[in-house]
Amino acid sequence: MSKYYIYVLLLNNNPVYVGLSTNVNNRISKHKKNKIFDSYVILRSFKDKERALNYEKGIIDFMTFFNKNSLNSTNNLIEFNSIKKLNNG
Repeated sequence: MSKYYIYVLLLNNNPVYVGLSTNVNNRISKHKKNKIFDSYVILRSFKDKERALNYEKGIIDFMTFFNKNSLNSTNNLIEFNSIKKLNNG
């Protein structure tokens, strides 16, 4: 049974993309080709795909709400404790 991971791509500690994958390392490698980001964080994993999709949608809706209200990253309620910095090599 696969696990479904919800992850966020960050640029200067600001979220730029929320995604779902069963293989985050592979997905990050693909994102490096067409997205601009310098780190990422895995928020949560799920065994059930439907629950993972609902959680992903909730995170996207949450971040979209704050972006529409022009709050900057210092006011975000999410604390990214396990940020993975990317090597530029």
